[in-house]
Amino acid sequence: MSNANADIGLVGLGVMGQNLALNIADHGYTIAVYNRHHEITDAFVAHCREKEPSHERVLAAPSWPNSPGPSSARAKSCC
Repeated sequence: MSNANADIGLVGLGVMGQNLALNIADHGYTIAVYNRHHEITDAFVAHCREKEPSHERVLAAPSWPNSPGPSSARAKSCC
């Protein structure tokens, strides 16, 4: 993790989130990415370092403030 500042943050690294992050980085913005499973964040940033020309603009956010914790701690239903 770098101490650099990001222009924008993105939560969720599913297929859409990964492509959105790469598109933002390719357009010159620094982006901090976060996924609730840190292994996915780490793998995405590692992939960027190996394969993406804009990799220096993709940063891993180490944690999210006021995170609700593991999914098992969250309510099963909203209604």
